[in-house]
Amino acid sequence: MEFYYIGLSDVMTGMADFPGFDTVVEPRIAASASRGKHSILRFYMDYPQPAGSYVSHTPQFLIDDYNLTMTPWSSVDLNTVGSSPDYSDENLKTALNNFVAALGNRYDGDSRVGFIQVGLLGFWGEWHTWTEDSATHSWIPDATKMELIDAFDAAFQTTQVQIRYPHWYAVGANQRQGFGLHDDSFAHSTIDEGVYGAPMSWFFWSQVQATAATDFWMSGAMGGEVRPELQATIFDDNYAAGTQYKQDFGMCADTTHATYMLNYHAFGTSYTGNALVSARAASDQMGYAFRLAEVSVAEGSVGDT
Repeated sequence: MEFYYIGLSDVMTGMADFPGFDTVVEPRIAASASRGKHSILRFYMDYPQPAGSYVSHTPQFLIDDYNLTMTPWSSVDLNTVGSSPDYSDENLKTALNNFVAALGNRYDGDSRVGFIQVGLLGFWGEWHTWTEDSATHSWIPDATKMELIDAFDAAFQTTQVQIRYPHWYAVGANQRQGFGLHDDSFAHSTIDEGVYGAPMSWFFWSQVQATAATDFWMSGAMGGEVRPELQATIFDDNYAAGTQYKQDFGMCADTTHATYMLNYHAFGTSYTGNALVSARAASDQMGYAFRLAEVSVAEGSVGDT
């Protein structure tokens, strides 16, 4: 599979105008298909970058024609800057609903697409606006998240979708068919092995448990990304698995029932020696294993052959 981040402004230029489906999305999907790969898509508006290199991907027409409020922000901890749209804005929500409906109309059931990540909201489309300033944490209203979940549920009946965090409106007691999850800090803050001195309620699997969603993988697949700073060493013999923020890949995969994980190091610098052997074993560990338990043939239902 091949993963694509795509800025919403690169696709959407008006409330019902999506020229980027032809000029941006389709070429990527077609290129992956030509290589025998399925595409994973995530669209975003606010992708944090170091000062001087940031570009907003909130559609400009919302700012120019609908007076959408933008809030510039900066973070010392993240060493990045960005600009967040007002996620409560009714025109923005209408635009997002229109986009999702058009995306589903175009790509739901397209065999070239493996998964659509819900994205769109928050930093990197990851549904959070966390900085060291707690005032940023509540920028995305729950009502906006719920409306987006409804939009994706209506637009995608065949192609599976994934959300970054286990939201009660999508998984658990309200599990939507075809809704899975993705953990983009995999093996860093996925499972709480009890080595942190206190319960880590914000860890990925802790949130899944709190939402009573541990069986979500039976309805929608699990994906994500190995935490970038761990990718180069996670399969080394001396990787300190089980210490703080260095979790065992196999344990995380078993717990979450992971189907795929992004790992840019594996396809860039790559692994060698024992690390390559371990990486291949980790890849084989993921995904579903189906078996045919029984076959029944009714008498008289099969003619002569």
